[in-house]
Amino acid sequence: MVSPKSMNVVFRCDASLVIGSGHVMRCLTLADALREKGCTCQFVCRNHPSNLSALIQEKGYRVTLLPLQEFQVEPYPHHASWVGADWQTDAKETGALIATLETPPDWLVVDHYGLDARWETNLRTAVGRIFVIDDLADRPHDCDLLLDQNLVAGSDQRYDTLVSENCTKLLGPMYALLQPEYAELRAQTKPRKRPVKHIFVYFGGADSDNLTGKTIQALIKINKKDVIINIVASAAGTFQDENKRLIMARANYVMHENLPSLAPLISSSDICIGAGGSTSWERCCLGLPSIVITLADNQIPVAEELDKRKLIWWLGHKDKVTVDQIGICIEEKIKSIEISDYSRRGYQLVEGTGSDAICDRIVRGS
Repeated sequence: MVSPKSMNVVFRCDASLVIGSGHVMRCLTLADALREKGCTCQFVCRNHPSNLSALIQEKGYRVTLLPLQEFQVEPYPHHASWVGADWQTDAKETGALIATLETPPDWLVVDHYGLDARWETNLRTAVGRIFVIDDLADRPHDCDLLLDQNLVAGSDQRYDTLVSENCTKLLGPMYALLQPEYAELRAQTKPRKRPVKHIFVYFGGADSDNLTGKTIQALIKINKKDVIINIVASAAGTFQDENKRLIMARANYVMHENLPSLAPLISSSDICIGAGGSTSWERCCLGLPSIVITLADNQIPVAEELDKRKLIWWLGHKDKVTVDQIGICIEEKIKSIEISDYSRRGYQLVEGTGSDAICDRIVRGS
């Protein structure tokens, strides 16, 4: 086993207005946990608009930006266009960068819907082991370790035909990559109960359909002046100026931009309305009952399962939900006696120690 003091880890992940910020953010969470154990981490990203390279550097990691390429998008994988180059070019450029390192990486961590087993096999000889983070189970992988932190119907069998028998699979929210603040705040955060005094609104780093704006409009119609509305959005978001104008002069509305962590706001809120995705596990860990509007197709199976298990209220998909429906749902749920039950079930699902468990696996080499 390689000592963590000398272990090198390279991350290949991207962020953009289309991709969102979630892949980079969870990789940063893992990198922080690995750094605590003495590992050296660096990032390879493509130079998409809103790529979060500045944030990666602020956190003390080297990041190399690969140039965007003009390329013929293949029909497979479904998210091939998200790479910003064809997979062969991306593998070649990533491999060339790895070749410049003093020692080959012990681990290559890949968190990208547009890359699959072909890319991973191409990098095999350049690295020690490969760790894939996935949510979709829609393509094969050539990896030693795979994480899917989601909860969907048939979770245990999703990857049986997509990875080799030698691949270790870490499946379910117990392995959710959460910042350490979540485990710390969990012990201090109590199950929610009525009356609702703080509402949390967050639809991710992209929100290209402006569900944030629709939710603000719905809340304005409800007109709960005794309730604090905390809204989190990206300062670079397309609709940010428009949404700021909506809440102008409304004393109980607070707009937060580019927060380092959502944990304090999640902990202090009584109910949330937001997207699916990785934030679902942050909310569950701190017991925050949530109304969810799915923004991407891959969020739907997770939302269906969480709604079925009475862990969230799934209102519907982004193109099926109106301002009036959002308002009616919020009014109904903030009065609901179920708030405490939903809060407790969330606590039971996610403990917030997934990052430590994954780090132990990486350091052990399994």
